[in-house]
Amino acid sequence: MMLKLAEGCQQLESLDLGGLRFTDVYRLDQLLEAVVRGHSERLTTLKLPPTLTSTLVLSAVASCAKLKVFSVWITPNIGAQELIKTVENLNLVSLTWRNYDAVLDGGELAQFILYSDKFLELEEFRLVDCIDVDNAISTAISYRCQNLKSLSFHRSEMTPEGLLEILRKAEQLIELDVYKNTFFTLEHLESLPVHTRNLTLLDIRGCSGMRSVTATTWKRIRSLLPALKVRFD
Repeated sequence: MMLKLAEGCQQLESLDLGGLRFTDVYRLDQLLEAVVRGHSERLTTLKLPPTLTSTLVLSAVASCAKLKVFSVWITPNIGAQELIKTVENLNLVSLTWRNYDAVLDGGELAQFILYSDKFLELEEFRLVDCIDVDNAISTAISYRCQNLKSLSFHRSEMTPEGLLEILRKAEQLIELDVYKNTFFTLEHLESLPVHTRNLTLLDIRGCSGMRSVTATTWKRIRSLLPALKVRFD
């Protein structure tokens, strides 16, 4: 498959391998590295699979000057520091970090968010399957989230205080995904019309704190955010 991509897709601009799992990875990361480098002048979207996320592949990703959308897995061998080095060479508008059997280094990620101008250029930031989003990360996001239009903590837990701090600063937010999070409460819901007045999509599927919200409350929220679409159980 990799060889066909390298040889047959000369005008490749988008490559989504994020959902694939390879049991035999011998030399596949070398082939993927060759594919990415061979299309580095054209690629605008790249989503990597967890088993092929290596320093070799990331070094090739860093050469993709036109890359705008990047999705990558944090693995036991590739942590936040390696990803930060890659992102610093790119001009992304969308960044997704997914966790794959690894411990998220909250300190490193918070440092990237706080001190990298690249984070300020993002319109979309997604943390997926990161169950240990600590207060350092949420505080960092709250300081630097003013330009974000889409924010996702998909199956990623954080403290209720951390999320509320973010929502108070994310005034440009259009989409919010808190899928399967126990921390999203009535207080967060009622803060949306006050702080995120441009919000048009809210994903609260699997949020246990939303099951007791009354019809009266929903009616009030919808009157204040008439364009809001809500995905719920």
